[in-house]
This record gives sequence, C-alpha cells and structure tokens, in this order.
Amino acid sequence: MVIQLIAAYNRALNSRPLITKSISTFFIIGAGDAVSQYIESRLQSKSFLQNFDHKRCFKLSCYGAFYLAPLLHGWYGFLAKTFPAPGTLSTIKKLSLDQTFFCSWCIWSFFTAATLFNGGTLQQAQEKIKKDYWEALVVNWKIWPPVMLINFSIIPLHTQVIFVNFVAVFWNAYLSYLSNYKK
Repeated sequence: MVIQLIAAYNRALNSRPLITKSISTFFIIGAGDAVSQYIESRLQSKSFLQNFDHKRCFKLSCYGAFYLAPLLHGWYGFLAKTFPAPGTLSTIKKLSLDQTFFCSWCIWSFFTAATLFNGGTLQQAQEKIKKDYWEALVVNWKIWPPVMLINFSIIPLHTQVIFVNFVAVFWNAYLSYLSNYKK
C-alpha cells in the first residue's frame, strides 16, 4: 500500500510537478502551523481544538501552496542548471547560495506574509523582522545546512521540494510560533 502511494506520488510529480508540489506544500505548511498552535495552546493552558485558528492555518497553507512551493520549485531548478556537475564542489556551491541568499529571503517573506495575514501593516512586518529575523536565521543555520547537504547531494531534483517540506513541518512550526505567539 505504501509503495503504491509513493509510486502514485512520483507519477504525479513527473506529470504535474508544480501542482503536486503546491498541494503537498499546502498540507505540510498547514501541519507545521497546527503543531505551532498546539504548542501555543499548551503554553497558555488552553484547549487546542477550541482555540484552533482555522483562518490562520488556511492563510499560511495558501502561502505555502501559491508562493513557497513555486519559489522552491524554481530555486532548486535554478541551482541544478547553474551547478549541473555532480560532486562535492557543486553541492557546496548550492548549499552556500541556499544558506546565504535564499534562506534569508524565505525568512523575510514568511514574517512579512504572516504579519499581513494577521491584519498587520508593512511597518509592523518590518518591526517583526527587526525583532526576530536574526534569531530565526541562526536557528536556520543550526537545522538546514545538514538537511540541504543531503537534499543537494542524494535527493533527486524532482523530489527535493517534498523532502525539504517534511523537515519543514517543524521549521514552519517554529517560524509560526515566532511570528504569531512570541511577542
């Protein structure tokens, strides 16, 4: 059964890669926000089910599906074309670009989107970024380099977004916590 599901997913990735990645990212970002909301409810001694913010989860899921998945799809394609040679040097170049430029953009855009989704202004988004950006970036550098090393060295290009998305459940929970709970 599991092998059949994986085979079906691979067929979908090959026939409709962007749509498949977008749908997957929708659910995985939503799962990350649900984990964050669960932790927030526990910290506040509140009922998770009674206080679950469906709109927040849906907005972040849409951010994942309509912005992040296409961005990741294009980024990994760009890196594969820019550094097509297999091997350690190519992997290090991809990792370096990813961790210096791309992750910074992703953190910035997440905080901006989450602030706007919560009814905030661009000025409030800038304040949020000033307050929490460096903390998020440092935590990013503790988590993502080993993940991306695996991603760029052994994961096939067509499955890189989904591989990253599974790790990102917990990363997105952390970012959602920083963006929505930590004041």
